Amino acid sequence: MTETHLKILLLEDNPADADFLQALMLRSGRFPVDGLQWQITHVEELSVALQQIQIHLSNGCFDAVLSDLSLPDAFGLDVITQIHRLAPDLPIVVLTGLDDEAVGLEAMRRGAQDYLVKGRIDYSLLSRAIRYAIERSQTQQVMRRQTAAMAACREGIAILNEVGEYTYVNQAYAQIFGYSVAHELIGCHWHQLYGEAEIERLTQIIHSDIHQQGDWCGEVLGKKDNGNLFYQELSLTALNTGGFICTVRDVTVRKC
Repeated sequence: MTETHLKILLLEDNPADADFLQALMLRSGRFPVDGLQWQITHVEELSVALQQIQIHLSNGCFDAVLSDLSLPDAFGLDVITQIHRLAPDLPIVVLTGLDDEAVGLEAMRRGAQDYLVKGRIDYSLLSRAIRYAIERSQTQQVMRRQTAAMAACREGIAILNEVGEYTYVNQAYAQIFGYSVAHELIGCHWHQLYGEAEIERLTQIIHSDIHQQGDWCGEVLGKKDNGNLFYQELSLTALNTGGFICTVRDVTVRKC
């Protein structure tokens, strides 16, 4: 079995809770049936935790933070806010009291990956929560990089949902169609950017080539925000959600 060494920053000022969590991880770590070996750094104050994170930012020392929300120098969601601001890619699992599940959910909206309720934690729940938190964080990092790459691309890129509405548009796509900012097109139907003849043609393509083959590429006439028509190279790729990815290049110069 391949062992995974997880370096955890435990932020907990209650001695009994801290001892329990460390004993739970270290005791199970001696017999790693799930392949996990734990290395724990325990601190009691947010300021110390932030110092530890700052020191190790360059080498990614910690795999995750396990943090209480009631500390001597910080309270509530401010704990999550400060950690997330310093290290947005560091997974955070929140520890809450029995009556604080709503706070745990709000912490996840603020940047935490998961929450655990004190008094209900066993080794299986703890290890699963931390592993899933790390996996979700890694997935989010990939998605952020992909979104940044699409945003910087010179080709127009858009994502449409199953009813043909734009859910994502990069700036290049908006500018190709004569719009100044990308968010102007969010929620709009793709029909807005084409004349009647091309709408009929593309609708047939979507219902035939896209559904049968999964993708299509060809030249069509697009319609700019001011009503002017222009030649474009259009590529459509079906998504398993029912929508599709659309890439566009203005090829008017090539046609002239």
